[in-house]
Amino acid sequence: MHRLLQGRLLVTYFKYGRQGILFQGGSPTVRLLSTNGGTSTSSTGGSTTTSSSPAPSLSSANHAHFCDSILLIEKNKGVMTLILNRPKQRNALNFKLLQRLKDTLSELQDDVTNMETRAVVVVSNGPSFCSGHDLKEIQTLSTSDDRKALFHLCSEVMNLWSLIPQPTIAAVHGMATAAGCQLAASADITIASSDAKFMTPGANLGLFCSTPAVPLIRTIPRKIAMDMLFTGRILSAQEALACGLISRVVDSRQGKENIESVRVEAQKLASLIASKSGYAMRHGKHTLSEQSCLDSIEEAYAVASAAMAKDLESEDAQIGIDAFVEKRLAEWKHK
Repeated sequence: MHRLLQGRLLVTYFKYGRQGILFQGGSPTVRLLSTNGGTSTSSTGGSTTTSSSPAPSLSSANHAHFCDSILLIEKNKGVMTLILNRPKQRNALNFKLLQRLKDTLSELQDDVTNMETRAVVVVSNGPSFCSGHDLKEIQTLSTSDDRKALFHLCSEVMNLWSLIPQPTIAAVHGMATAAGCQLAASADITIASSDAKFMTPGANLGLFCSTPAVPLIRTIPRKIAMDMLFTGRILSAQEALACGLISRVVDSRQGKENIESVRVEAQKLASLIASKSGYAMRHGKHTLSEQSCLDSIEEAYAVASAAMAKDLESEDAQIGIDAFVEKRLAEWKHK
C-alpha cells in the first residue's frame, strides 16, 4: 500500500497482483489500474470508462496518473511529478524503471505543443533518493550486449532531462549514489534535504563510475569530481551546495519530515516556474543549452541575441511588457 499527499488530497494506492486500486480521499472515485498495461476501468458515481491503452496518457486532465507501481506520476497546475517507487531497493534503477522513465520523458520531448506540463520534478519514496543501478539485476546479465543495453538505456534517460523542453527539478533526500548521483546532476535544478548525501562509489566495487562522471564533471569543479570518482568520497548536502551540485538545502527535522520538506520545496519551486510563460521557459532552456556548448563568447552572444530578438516577437512577451507597464499581473498564453 502506498500513500501520497497531493495538496490536501490523500491518495491511497493498493497493489493487488497485476492491478491496483486507487481511492481518492472520501470521494466515490475508484480506478482499477493495470501495472503492466492492458485495460483500466474508472468509476465515478454511476459512470464507467474503460480504456485499453498500455499506459495512461500524459495529456489527460486527471490530477494523478499511475504509469506503473514502480513509477508514480502526478500532474497538478502545470507541474508533473515523477516518483521513483522501489523503496525496498532504495529506488535502484533496473531495466523496467529506466524504460518507464524513458517512455515518460520521451513523450514530453516529442510533444512540443504540450503546454499543460511546464515543469517536471523527480522525487522518490523510501529512505533514499536513488541507490544507482540494481546490482542484483546486473548480476543476472550474462552477455556483453545485455550490459551495454542497460548502460545505453540509462544514458538515454539521463540525457532526456536536458533534452525535454520543460525545466527539470530533482528533490534529493537520503543517499544519491552512483547513477542516483548522476540523476541528481542531470536535472536542471537540484535541491536537497539537509540529510542528503552524494556518492560515486564505483571505485569501492572494482569499477569506475564512468557514466555518472559525465554530468558530474560538467556540473562541479573537476578536482572535486575526481576526488569523488577515485575515492568514493561522500559529499554532504552542505558540501554539495558549496561546489554547485545543488542549488539549495532544505533544513528540516530528520526522517519523514525531512522527505516531506524537500518535496514541498520542490513543488513550490516547480509551481513558480510553471507560473511563468511556458514559451519563454522552453525557448530559454533551449538557448541556454545551445550557447553553453559554444567555445567562443562571441558565438554565444550571437545565439543569445538572436534568441532575445525572437522572444520579443512572441505573444507572451507583449503580454508581459504590457502588464508590467500597466502594473497588473500577466495572463500568459504560453506562445
